[in-house]
Amino acid sequence: MEKEQKELLADKIGGLGQAHIEVLADMAQSFAESLDIDDTLRTALRKTMQYLDAEAGSVFLLVDNDEILECRASEGPVDITGLRLPAGQGIVGQTVQENDTLIIRDVSKSKSFNVAVDEDTGFQTRSILCAPLTVRGERLGALELINKQGSDGLFSDRDRSFLSALASSAALAMLNARMAADLVEQEKVRKELEMAREIQNSLLPPMPPQDAPIHGLNIPARGVSGDLYLFFPLSNGRLFFALGDVSGKGIHAALFMAKTVSLIRALAKLEHSPGKLFARLNDEIRETASRGMFITLAAGTFDPASGKVCMTNAGHEPPLFRNIDGEYVAYPADAPPLGILPDLVFEEVEIMLEGGAFYLFTDGMTEGFDSEGQALGVAGVKAAIEQHQNLNPQARIQAMVEPLTDTDTQLRDDITLLVVEHQPIQVLAKIEVSALPTNLKGLRDGLREVLVENEIDKALVEKLVLAVGEAVMNVVQHGFDGGGAEGRITLEVCKERDGLLFRLMDNAPSMDPAEVTPRDLDDIRPGGLGTHFIRELMDSVEFMPPPAGSGNLLEMRKRIELL
Repeated sequence: MEKEQKELLADKIGGLGQAHIEVLADMAQSFAESLDIDDTLRTALRKTMQYLDAEAGSVFLLVDNDEILECRASEGPVDITGLRLPAGQGIVGQTVQENDTLIIRDVSKSKSFNVAVDEDTGFQTRSILCAPLTVRGERLGALELINKQGSDGLFSDRDRSFLSALASSAALAMLNARMAADLVEQEKVRKELEMAREIQNSLLPPMPPQDAPIHGLNIPARGVSGDLYLFFPLSNGRLFFALGDVSGKGIHAALFMAKTVSLIRALAKLEHSPGKLFARLNDEIRETASRGMFITLAAGTFDPASGKVCMTNAGHEPPLFRNIDGEYVAYPADAPPLGILPDLVFEEVEIMLEGGAFYLFTDGMTEGFDSEGQALGVAGVKAAIEQHQNLNPQARIQAMVEPLTDTDTQLRDDITLLVVEHQPIQVLAKIEVSALPTNLKGLRDGLREVLVENEIDKALVEKLVLAVGEAVMNVVQHGFDGGGAEGRITLEVCKERDGLLFRLMDNAPSMDPAEVTPRDLDDIRPGGLGTHFIRELMDSVEFMPPPAGSGNLLEMRKRIELL
């Protein structure tokens, strides 16, 4: 900035004396170093008035789309700070329009002089020196001095050159200050958007294990997103899922998205029917949405055991079902978006996945551009699914969006994608015993036989038998107080795509999974260390909502390559 100040002064100071130049250099330095340009302008105005022996002075700036000149600084007998004039009025207006420094030695002879200000204030204006505040072709306002007091009472040409140079320096300082303020504001907005994005991320589901049946992702086109997706378990053993797109962009859409997510989470846990849930959501959104906001939404429930999806679509992109043979079926919306019309009835669609997958996505996916500048479209979505079909669902959806995000083109819209995949489970064996300690040996022997028949490594077989046996013993001891003939324990040994699943069910009173914690390894008292062993051997150990009639369901997974 200092270099540019010097260049401006060099163009303006021709013919000025050394004293004038030193004053200008001092003021230019003050402008360059100032953190408060308004204060610096007032100081410069006072110094200029003293140096040129003026009775009063003011700084006018263009505001309101350059239609008004507003006094931002005033010195002299009358304070006119805040005075607003039409941009083309008065000597100040003429100076700005002509972009030239004007000397009016007798205002009574000037047609441009606005006598109304003197009449309102009682001040008497005799002569005016006014310089435009202009830099890089941008007009900011004008710097005005009134009534030369020394010698003949008239401003000189040297005064004109001095004020013109000072105004140029002041204009540059003001422009740079505005740019700095804009950068500060941009950084503030960036931080606010970053915080808003963090809050949004906290509303989205955490990344589930790779073997989970539902996975999703969201990539905002800007700092925050108007898209949403979520999934969570229901009390009946099913999983709820949803994907939607809020109307509009920016912060307002993001806030509406956050409110909608909270609303869905609260109501979906009470109403398991997608159609009835949508009716309640529609009423709530219509009552509370502002500015005509609405949301397209596709949501439903998924039963991992049977592979059945029950889904409703309100104005959203048609989800795609890919069956196990690679054939596709689209499910278009049969209702408008939520929040537009009252008293709607929403139909439900049931789909048996039977080893297939159900894809939901926003229009940011279909309308996104690939590396060749072509919109992906529904055909492109299908091609991406086929290209990455060999990947697990989590890796697959990430690979599907890479062509849209690995380009230099700005995303046109948020991209959100969710997949519900039925992972067919082949039940290798089902072993049922009463909850008596004496039956544990038979259960272990039966499990060992199943594992050997399926050609599991012998060393691993014994570890798996021991881990599952420890889990069953925990059920007998803690679920049935050491054993009970009426208690029933069922062990299902299942084959999945990437390993074995052990499903342990009982009819004991339901327990809080948080209470099942391994004891500290330094504690050498008998009992409790089996939980450590189970978690060390298995890749995942998770309590699930039990089927009807069962008290608890524990699922243990071991990833191994099966023949």
